[in-house]
Amino acid sequence: MASKQPKRSNETQFSRQDAIDFALMAQDIANIKTKVNSIDETLKDDYVKKEEFNPVKNLVYGFVVLIVVAVIGAILALVVVRPGEPTQLTTSVQTQSK
Repeated sequence: MASKQPKRSNETQFSRQDAIDFALMAQDIANIKTKVNSIDETLKDDYVKKEEFNPVKNLVYGFVVLIVVAVIGAILALVVVRPGEPTQLTTSVQTQSK
């Protein structure tokens, strides 16, 4: 007669596998917490907060707007000529013909 081996129930097998899975998940969660803490420290030390950056951003935008307005004004001054005023081109032609 063949000897009968005790059958392992699926519940015991699943509970062992579940215990292994839970241990691995706990280890993964601990690793994630460690990484999040290191990222938090890096963000606190190495990066500027939005509240601290806004004045700098506004200053730079102000300078850019000032430069753009100056360039547009210079281009308009070259294109638009007041009636009765000689342009630079006509004055240079007149001085060369003399």
